[in-house]
This record gives sequence, structure tokens and C-alpha cells, in this order.
Amino acid sequence: MSIPLFGVLKNLRQEVDTTFRDLPWKMDPRTKRCLGRCVQLLIASRSSRLSQWAVSAKNRLKKPLYEIKRFSRLLANPRIERDRLAEQRIGLFRSRIKKDTPIACDFSSLEWPYAKAVEDLCGVWDGAQKKVIQGHWWLKATARFSSTVRLPLLSLVFSHKSSSFISMNQTVIDFVTQLADLLNSYGIWLFDRGFDHRILIEAFLKLGIRFSIRINACRNIWPQPFQEAGFKKKDKILLEKLLTTVSYPFSMTLPIYKKKTKIGFGFCPIQIPGIGFPLWVIYTSGTHDPLILLTNQPVTSREEAKRMIRMYASRWGVEESFRDFNEEFDVQHVMVRTLRRINLLFELALWAYSFATTFFDKGKRLLKKLIHLGGRIGIKKKAEQTFGRILKGLQYLYTHSAQAP
Repeated sequence: MSIPLFGVLKNLRQEVDTTFRDLPWKMDPRTKRCLGRCVQLLIASRSSRLSQWAVSAKNRLKKPLYEIKRFSRLLANPRIERDRLAEQRIGLFRSRIKKDTPIACDFSSLEWPYAKAVEDLCGVWDGAQKKVIQGHWWLKATARFSSTVRLPLLSLVFSHKSSSFISMNQTVIDFVTQLADLLNSYGIWLFDRGFDHRILIEAFLKLGIRFSIRINACRNIWPQPFQEAGFKKKDKILLEKLLTTVSYPFSMTLPIYKKKTKIGFGFCPIQIPGIGFPLWVIYTSGTHDPLILLTNQPVTSREEAKRMIRMYASRWGVEESFRDFNEEFDVQHVMVRTLRRINLLFELALWAYSFATTFFDKGKRLLKKLIHLGGRIGIKKKAEQTFGRILKGLQYLYTHSAQAP
């Protein structure tokens, strides 16, 4: 079993080496080779710490301390552009993105409890701890292919204390614009509350992307039922006022917190003051926190509304991918201090994520079982998500193969 197993792992290493060797821009071949090496060590060590990279490759590194310094200099190399690496990576895996693939985008926070000297630390809100922490903002987009298969597309760590920072809205607009151009506007974007500002909605409409945004009930709108009732456009109408007058003619069952819940829902066309594009709102009832969606996709039937609700319910995958990065790559223990190096390191982690999941998808049935089996070692109470098992399984196989990377 060890010979064919070593063969498939060798194929993975060769695929990574070949991909970086063939990068279509002028760069020292040693630098390209070192980038591929970093991606392999991210898979082998399941850590973003440079010291862990050296430990995982100690059988092949004669001077681990020297290698740590070399990797650190690599992340500081000004010729390595994170945006170009992201463009190349998305180009390799873009064929998996279809016209109706859900693309979830959300904010998160990064806390650096072990690195107080990180550049431009600022106060960010941590939803899990329900308090402001010292760290950075983390903006990330993830594509969802099935209930267990997700692929992070783009990541951005930033601070509102940076000299280049303009505003949160402008950061989001630049981020979405970059990714939409790389995807040729494919996919349906799913945004949480916080992305429902009029400036952002107008920018998304101008970009030509299709989106569904969870909107706050305090937003000012202009719904069709109020137009028919004789209200004037100068009247300020809040969305929560609309919800007290509408009916919920349809019902469906939706899994919420792993429990099937019956909800009522309805839909109607609306306008937002200052925006001339047609929009639709889908509203629900029957849960503690009702779901209210704003979309530029025409919603004219019950089935179309159900489809949008179910698609938005899958947005939770982006939260799980945040957790995957935090737990599987140990990002809170990074050994770099500047935002540029952090973003480059996270981009290399995205390469490792993409290679690991693609390698697993293409693998044969026996290989998948071995990877899952290796990933389950040490799990006692609850099962982990698929990516966690894939990365743990690959690390286990790397460690016990004849020649670990």
C-alpha cells in the first residue's frame, strides 16, 4: 500500500511544483520553487507558523533555522504580488464556478493574542466573544458547490488605521470588483447584514453582479403596495412598516440549526430612494430572527422565492471556511507582522486549500477513504467538516509516507 500511496502524494507534489514553475511572469526560478514549497509545507504542517514548516520538513532540511529565515524573506519579497497570485489561482479553478454558483461574502475579525507588534492593530468587533478586540478586519469570499464542498476564492486582511484605508464601503467595493472581474460576473453573491448600505447596493448594481442581501428592517424603501395605496415618494417608509401590512401566503420547511423549521414567506417588488434599478424583497416569518432578502434577481413566483431563500441559507459555508482557516491553518499564531506579508501568507494558504480539496475530489475511492480515516484520528466527540478531515488526512499521509515533503 505504501508504494501506490507514495505515488499519489508524489503526484500532488509534482502538480504543485509544476503549477508554480509555470507561473506566467518573470521571476527567479528559485523563488517560484520556494513558493511551491511553502504551499506543500502548509499542507504537511497544517499551520501558518514558519517554525512548524521547518519541523514538518526536518527530514529534508539540514538547517531549519536558515529555512525559516528564507521563508520570511520570501514573504517580504516586493516582486511577489498577492493580487497576481490570486488571479492565477482563480484562473486555474474558475471552471468550477458556474452561472448560478452561490458566492458568499462576509466580514470576520482576526485577533493576534501572541503578536502585539503586528502592524496597524485596531479595535474590531468579535461576534463570538461579543466584544471589541485588538486585531484586524478579515473580508473573504467563498464559493459553495455542495453541502460539503466549498472553495475560498479571495481573502483580504485590513485595518481602518492603515494609511491606505479610505472607508469600509470602498474596501468592500474594491474587493467585490476585483473578484467579479476574475469570475467574469459568474455566480450569485450572498451578503449578510452590513452590506445593505445604499452606497454598496448601488455599486453592486453598476458592477452587473447578481446578488441577494439580508437587509435590515430599519432601511428606507419604496414598495409597490404603498405606491398603489397612494403614498408619495417623499414619504419616508421603513421596511419594518411594510412587514406589518403584508401577508405571508406561502410556506416551506427550512433546516435551521440542524432542526427543520416551518416558515411563512412572501415577496414583492420595491424601489430604494436614489436607485433606479428594479429590486425585489423576500420576507419570512416563523423564526426568532426573520429573514429579509433584497435581490436584483426577478422574483415573480413561489418557486423562485423558495430558491433564493434556500440559496441564502447556504451562506453559512463562509462562516465555516473562516473557522477552517482559524483552526486548520492555525492563523492566530503567524510569525509575520505586516499586513502585506499576512495577506501573502493567507494567499498561499488559499493555494493549499485549493490543491488539497481538488486532489481529494480527483482521488480514487480507496484514497478518499484513507484520507478520511487519517482525518478522523484523534476525533472523539463531534465529527469535523470535510475540509478539516481532508487536511488532517493529507498531513497524516505526508508524515507516514516514505519521503515526507
